[in-house]
Amino acid sequence: MANPRLIEKGDYLVKGKRVNELDTLSLFKEGVFYTPSDRIVEGILPDGSIMENVLLGHQTDNDFLKRKIFIDWQEVRNAARKTIQNLQVKAPHEEIEIRRLSGGNIQRVIIGRALLNELDLFITHNTTSGLDVSSVEFIFKKLVEIRQNGGAVFWINEDLDELMILSDRIGVLFNGELKGIFTRDQFDKYKIGLLMIGG
Repeated sequence: MANPRLIEKGDYLVKGKRVNELDTLSLFKEGVFYTPSDRIVEGILPDGSIMENVLLGHQTDNDFLKRKIFIDWQEVRNAARKTIQNLQVKAPHEEIEIRRLSGGNIQRVIIGRALLNELDLFITHNTTSGLDVSSVEFIFKKLVEIRQNGGAVFWINEDLDELMILSDRIGVLFNGELKGIFTRDQFDKYKIGLLMIGG
């Protein structure tokens, strides 16, 4: 995993609230969710079940706790079954090890985990990388639904064709510098592509 580039100046704001110092779990509670580019290494517990992976990040949620101390595994099971159904995950049951699923189905579980919360900001990195056409189309649909339900989608992607299909705006970063922002009526594949390589 590459070392993250630390913020040098400025603030991260979510709904007007400064969140620079919040840890991952606290950001999750604020309605912020991130799906990494490497879904296997950074997004899941490969040897864990679908149930255990759905629980990640939600382990302190009251919905999944008995007497505010113990994990309520029946509620976790219910959430995993709901995720399998709503995200159309191809899996025989919720106790199967997630590493035994296809990449597309793993990504569906990760997005389903995010959707257990009310999302204000969904940050996703190369969401559809390596997935089959049906999974790509399904995930596109889910990204649009998040936006339609009032959440913002911040999509990090090197595939300009994909970005131009769904994005309302495209911002180009090169070596940590924002090179330009294009609204949908300004999309120009050549101009955006040039900035992507530092032009």
